[in-house]
Amino acid sequence: MTESKTDLENMIVQAMLEKSHLFKSLDETGRDELRSVGEVQQVPEGRVVIREGSQGDGFYILLKGKVAVETEKDGKPLELAELARGSVIGEVALLTGQPRTATVTAREPSVLLKFSEPGVNTVLDRYPKVKELLARVLVHRAKDTIEKRLLNE
Repeated sequence: MTESKTDLENMIVQAMLEKSHLFKSLDETGRDELRSVGEVQQVPEGRVVIREGSQGDGFYILLKGKVAVETEKDGKPLELAELARGSVIGEVALLTGQPRTATVTAREPSVLLKFSEPGVNTVLDRYPKVKELLARVLVHRAKDTIEKRLLNE
């Protein structure tokens, strides 16, 4: 039974890697390396996936479900985004080495693909195009967060 779960997870990871805009620049070796550090996680509704201020240990791709991304402003929660299938989560801490910048909570039962350190950093170092695309996501999110924080002053 464990063997077929591993096979199913490998198929899920493979399909995501082949379809994702983020990973399209990877060759077969790169996809194999990334697949080896990817882990499928089932997350129930209401579970915190990432807690603001915690140390990052990788990033996630949302395969199924929805998550809320929130930060705290003046002691109150401020929703930054609701993310759905295909979204990248946790890239800021991975790329900057800084603590998590927001709390991410499952809005519904979700399936995430987690890419853990240090393995994912090894792959990203070998494939700078993927790292560059992740950095673009980071810049876009940073701008969006600044706008939302300013609008809620």
